[in-house]
Amino acid sequence: MVSLVIFIVVGLLVTIVAKALMPGRDPGIGMTLVLGMAAQILAWFGLRVAGLARYGQPWQFFVSIGVAAFLLYAYRDVGLDEILARRAERAASEAAAKPPDPPPEHSQSLLVRIALTPLWAAAGAIMLGLTGFVIGFFGPMRFHAGSNQGPMLGIFITGPGGVLLGGLIGGALKISRPDWPARWRIWALNVANIVYGLCIFDMVADPFWWR
Repeated sequence: MVSLVIFIVVGLLVTIVAKALMPGRDPGIGMTLVLGMAAQILAWFGLRVAGLARYGQPWQFFVSIGVAAFLLYAYRDVGLDEILARRAERAASEAAAKPPDPPPEHSQSLLVRIALTPLWAAAGAIMLGLTGFVIGFFGPMRFHAGSNQGPMLGIFITGPGGVLLGGLIGGALKISRPDWPARWRIWALNVANIVYGLCIFDMVADPFWWR
């Protein structure tokens, strides 16, 4: 988990430096993190292909900055920043012109919410279970090819763990947030799925767990 936090923080620093080198419209904190993490992954793969990937080498940080600058340039060049900025401005203007909404009412009773809970629990179980199985099964093959028991991680631990965790999150979202539209719950499940996948990836890639 510590290495995951370091990965995210370094990604943030990488993109901050890239933005300083290429001034322009700020992509926002969310896109900054995405670009930074993508830059680190691409830099690592590129250096590994070139035979230069080593732990603790400073050039990987500088290569990540270069990759982040390229991704930032591509992000701006294709016009995604302008599209997102116009969408945000349009949403803000519509929200300002729209009359205030009445206080939300619980249109569904507790019994109805409980009856619909298994559907959302199943959706969360499928999403996190599949992620846990894929990363837990194929990750050890990629990072620890000599470990014969590696793929069992996805079958017996991370896969079933994702099913259980996803079911609990999906069911809890339906019961505790009855006024949320379906797309909000889907976004929440996607965020939980990404966090769970990153945690498993951190465990699979860290040699400490395979000693």
